[in-house]
Amino acid sequence: MTLLEVDDIVSGYGDAIIVDGAHLDVEAGEMVTVIGPNGAGKSTFLKTIVGLLRIRDGSVRFDGEDITGVPAEDAIDYGICYVPQTENVFPNLTVRENLKMGAWTLDDGLFEDRTQRVFERFPELEGRMDALAGNLSGGQQQMVAVGAALMLDPELLILDEPSAGLAPDLVEDMFEKVEEINDTGTTILMVEQNARRALESSDRGIVLDMGETHMQGTGSELLNSEEIAELYLGT
Repeated sequence: MTLLEVDDIVSGYGDAIIVDGAHLDVEAGEMVTVIGPNGAGKSTFLKTIVGLLRIRDGSVRFDGEDITGVPAEDAIDYGICYVPQTENVFPNLTVRENLKMGAWTLDDGLFEDRTQRVFERFPELEGRMDALAGNLSGGQQQMVAVGAALMLDPELLILDEPSAGLAPDLVEDMFEKVEEINDTGTTILMVEQNARRALESSDRGIVLDMGETHMQGTGSELLNSEEIAELYLGT
């Protein structure tokens, strides 16, 4: 079943068009990675899908429903949660308070159960629940950001560069966590700088270049493409 349908969307900042006719479909339960060169419009693409930027043309459908133009705060009600690359935690709030902020639409009676699920996924955080997020390591902050999104048990989790800024020994751990989340049935769409590793985990990938969808295929198809390897994988 197609969960997310993005049809030739156009968006940007001010008079500048950054995304110009990009499209993709994401099936329920899939992990899909968007790759491409710096400046290709990947983060802008995600922000447009979740309603942080106005769609100037094209459409977005989620679970069969047209959500074109739906603002980000309402996209959550459809089951979409987005984790930005930077400034994705409240540094002056504790880990527990950050999770509470992530659960802002959740019934209070479910908070403790969802919090425990996050700690099961990221056990490092349980002992730091009263620590300020700003005092955590970069890897721990990323865990808090993803954990806060998981508090609402989204159908679709959208991640912008989940491994960015992490120490090399933590990058693999983050990918494994993302794979585990996907294995539980959560559909994942992500942009990732570590394109090769991300495609290894992904059911499918799309290449975004100059704001347009340049190529699509399974993760293995893109990994085995000489053109993709030369232009986008650094080999």
